[in-house]
Amino acid sequence: DYEEGTWTPTLVPHAGTAPTISTTNSGTYTKVGRLVTVTGYIQVDSISGVTTGFVNIGPLPFGGITASGYSPAGAVVFNGTTLARPDNANITLYGASYAGFLTSNNGGGWDWEKFSIFSAGDALRFSLSYYTS
Repeated sequence: DYEEGTWTPTLVPHAGTAPTISTTNSGTYTKVGRLVTVTGYIQVDSISGVTTGFVNIGPLPFGGITASGYSPAGAVVFNGTTLARPDNANITLYGASYAGFLTSNNGGGWDWEKFSIFSAGDALRFSLSYYTS
């Protein structure tokens, strides 16, 4: 089973109210068997309003498995973004249909980033590989 395509990576809140946000975005995916790899680019053109909710990207083109033994791995590069915990940053599944940004400072615990990390003009590029059912 092999499939390639495009998808639209969108910044969405995990819960609560989303800020008013305008983005320029693009994404691709490749699915080989049960392994899915997504790539994406998101530029924040404008953002206003509530920015306290956890930020997710999604929905993903295929739902992911979050059970023990299925550890999604990815990479993310931010441009202009002010992370709450900038020492270590990664992208991973946040539930089955979304990705989120886990960050930590050295010696500290991991936590999810919020919309407040973004300002107009910020951008990010990412890649994430995960298993689907």
